[in-house]
This record gives sequence, C-alpha cells and structure tokens, in this order.
Amino acid sequence: MFRQALSKLSLFISRFGADESDSDELRLQKQLAVSGMIVALTAILLWGIICWFFNERQAVLILAVQGILTFLSLFLFGIQHQSFRMFYLSQFSIQFVMNFLVMLALGGMVNSSMLITWLLIIPFGMLILSSVTEATYWFIGYVVLILLSIFLQPYLRIENNLPSLIKTVLLGVNLVIPSCFIFFAFNYFIGQKNKFYGLLCEEQEKSERAYE
Repeated sequence: MFRQALSKLSLFISRFGADESDSDELRLQKQLAVSGMIVALTAILLWGIICWFFNERQAVLILAVQGILTFLSLFLFGIQHQSFRMFYLSQFSIQFVMNFLVMLALGGMVNSSMLITWLLIIPFGMLILSSVTEATYWFIGYVVLILLSIFLQPYLRIENNLPSLIKTVLLGVNLVIPSCFIFFAFNYFIGQKNKFYGLLCEEQEKSERAYE
C-alpha cells in the first residue's frame, strides 16, 4: 500500500507543470522543484500545528501566510504552466523571507531550533536549476541572514512557549531533513544526468556505426 501511494505521488510529481516540449533535463528540474515545494508545505504545516498548540500566535500567522503563498504559487504553476523560472524564484523568495520572519518571531536561531538551516536548500537548489553565479548570490544572502540574526538577537525574546524537548526534537529535524533533501536531490539529479548522457552516447555510437 505504501509503495502504491509512493508510486502515485511520483507520477503526480512527474506530470505536475510538465509540458510536452520539455527537455529531459528541464523535466527533471521541474520534478525536483515540485518535490521540494511539497516537502516545504509539509514542514510549514507541521510547524504551524506545533506553534498553534503551544500558543505561538505570531509565528502561526506568518506560517499561514507562507503556506498560502506557497500553495497558490504551486497551484498556478500546475494549472497555468507559468514560467518555470518565475515559479522557482517566487517560491525561493517566499521561503527565504518567511522562514526568517518565523525565526525572529520565535526568538532567534537557537529558540527556533535553527529553522534557518532550511534556507540552505535554496542555494543548492539554484545549482541544479540555474547557475553557479545565481547560487552564489543566494548563498551570500543566506549568510547575510545568519549575520543579521546574530545582530538582532539582543532585541528578540529570550524564551518562547516551546518546551525544551520539542526544541531539541525540532533541532534534529531542522538539521537532518534539509541535509537529506540536499544529498538525495543531488544524488538523483546527477544519477539521471549520467543516465541521459549514457543513452546519448549509445545513440551516437549507433549513428556512427550506421555511417560506417
């Protein structure tokens, strides 16, 4: 049953926002971007439930806006097949700003259990979807947000309503899940590119033999 559900999800992701004219590489990029947004929506929902349960209303409000904007952008991409570049840039911008605001609402990097580490997915994502130059800009932005968080820390709350155990668990989640996503996304992308390259080489060899 789990395999069947996973297979259906994989099929949905492969078709979501796809176009018949897409190259193999673009199709693969779309699949990874959509997968990333589904992971982001899941994380937003879980964080929203936790913050609501422990009466962190300000964080809940920000997460609600983040979730709505993320879903709308994803929905429009799937329905209207808007520009893929516009899609992932808008998604990255939403996550970049909103994650930072949630972290501030919870009292900084430590009180938010290093929520900011989720943003590290963005520059790595840009390496797959765009270029090294653009990925570098996003990475610099990530570092700037960390430095800004350190600067703002004295002006933020000393504590929030989340229990220590919950903070510890969330710290593990915030470190492990983004790391796993980055690793497996790169592993899958490189594996598929190598597969496409191998097929291309085979076709070239067949063509060369046909002319001999």
